[in-house]
Amino acid sequence: MPYSEKTVNDARALWLEGVPIADITKKLNINSERVVYQWRDKFEWAALKLPEAPLLATSRAYNRLLEQLESADIEQVHIITKKMDRLADIMLKLEKVESVRRGDSPVQGQSQKQEKGERKPKKKRNQIDDIGEDAFSQFEADILYPHQRIWIKAGEDENTKRQRFILKSRQIGATFTFAYEAFKTATTKGHHQIFISSTRAQAEVFKSFISVIAKRHFDVELSGNPIKLSNGAELHFLSPNSFADSRSGDVYFDEVFKTYKFQKMEEIAAPMATLKDFKKTYFSSPTAISHEAYLIWSGERYTRFNKDVKIKVDNLDAMKLGRLDDDGIWRCACTIHHAIEMGWDKVDLEQLRQETPDPRLFAVVYECEFIDDSQSVFDLNDLLACAVDSREWLDFDIEDDRPYGSNPVTIGYDPAGTGDNASAVVLSKPAGIEEKFRMLEKLVWRHKKAPDQCNEIENLTEIYSVEHLEIDSTGPGYFVGDFVEKIYPDVIRIKYDIEYKTAMVQKAQAVIRAHRFEYDENDTDLPLAFLTVKQTTTKHNRITYASDHKNHKQVGHGDEAWATMHAFMCEDMNPQHMTHSTYTVYDNE
Repeated sequence: MPYSEKTVNDARALWLEGVPIADITKKLNINSERVVYQWRDKFEWAALKLPEAPLLATSRAYNRLLEQLESADIEQVHIITKKMDRLADIMLKLEKVESVRRGDSPVQGQSQKQEKGERKPKKKRNQIDDIGEDAFSQFEADILYPHQRIWIKAGEDENTKRQRFILKSRQIGATFTFAYEAFKTATTKGHHQIFISSTRAQAEVFKSFISVIAKRHFDVELSGNPIKLSNGAELHFLSPNSFADSRSGDVYFDEVFKTYKFQKMEEIAAPMATLKDFKKTYFSSPTAISHEAYLIWSGERYTRFNKDVKIKVDNLDAMKLGRLDDDGIWRCACTIHHAIEMGWDKVDLEQLRQETPDPRLFAVVYECEFIDDSQSVFDLNDLLACAVDSREWLDFDIEDDRPYGSNPVTIGYDPAGTGDNASAVVLSKPAGIEEKFRMLEKLVWRHKKAPDQCNEIENLTEIYSVEHLEIDSTGPGYFVGDFVEKIYPDVIRIKYDIEYKTAMVQKAQAVIRAHRFEYDENDTDLPLAFLTVKQTTTKHNRITYASDHKNHKQVGHGDEAWATMHAFMCEDMNPQHMTHSTYTVYDNE
């Protein structure tokens, strides 16, 4: 079949970035790898020269991050180091191609450069033989905070190192700490280090942190995947898409409470640390008590077979310094308050409260509180199964003037007056049941006035091809709907009644259970919002649905979930027929 010029150009760009041809074929829906090979040879992609400017610019950005490592944004580190690796690989490939075209052998080329004195000898990459114990001691004294040193000490104590489980607030430096610890252990003991993350992006963050720490503090350039140190130790970075059971070493399992099918992954991961000299370290911020990892944290997995053992995890203050329990697990709970009490000065507590005004959300994000989702109408595992790496969406670019081109989208909007949270989501609109809803954008506003919210909505209607825009017009949403109608006359204004809320929930359940929904794997708030939706009754004992507002352990208002459910309603309840649904809009009961 013929392919467009755009497809050929996209394939070329991916090939120059080092993407394997098999992956290019899948990403661009090309029916055969042979087609891409033909394009490569026909258009002489190998002869294309990549300007050095991008590599130099990226290197400068990398060096700036090294100068401010402790305050560097994780995503910046991840993006820049990945870009550097790709650009360096491309330049190396092109140099080799040019060398072959000139008829130079690698040895000849190297000798000529050395004779001309064009290059100075460089320190070999992954060379760690010169690093002594004093350097690590100095790092821990100068860089690590008390709560981080507690985790390090437990990992070195013969009584506690075998199994550690840390429940933590977000953004208190856990990934940074264990990246350092793994580099230290690999250097001093020669143990292989195995990092298992809930997402591929998080696995790459681990690799980025280790590379930056090694360069900034120990003058060691690290490269490769896995990274193979000069003493034979290897550092492996795994995600659910790159899992194998042939490795052996110290295991770090990051964000276990956000890992889909945790139990199956743990059955493979735990035996990697079978040998008694190795250790297992699980750490994560919380999600819901229904998650499979909660059985380990609570001790239930052990106590169900050992009835005489009691393990309680309800007093987090008693666990801030760590505690070795009868199941052999050293448990530590570190809330944002614990970290600040111990000297963590990289956050402003009042600022965090202002930015996260909902106490229920604050409790989950920063105070290590789990959501009790036993009554939720949505399943956490189904929600986690819908999380994907949105960087794979080649037809979407948030930086473009038209991020999704002329492709149709559906928008759901759960507005607010002047005090509540409000959310709007932009989803791709499926053409049939074989396609998925993809969350292209999610906007969450706290304390933003109605006219300002509407300005944001107006912008969305200008940059996307909107075919469905649905808004909750109940309560504060009533007058917000008047603003939206002026900028988008076809807006669907819904005044909630039992029948329509039931339809919304049932439609969302069907979409999510069928895995016809995709959202970015780094969005950890969205699944929590869905878990707040529960079945309840009206004052007349009729069954309806609402987000839990009472339990202080529950997250937020659920506005993100309701906005998403509004967007789903662009599609018929039975999408096999793909006819447009019609609903009578009722006033509240």
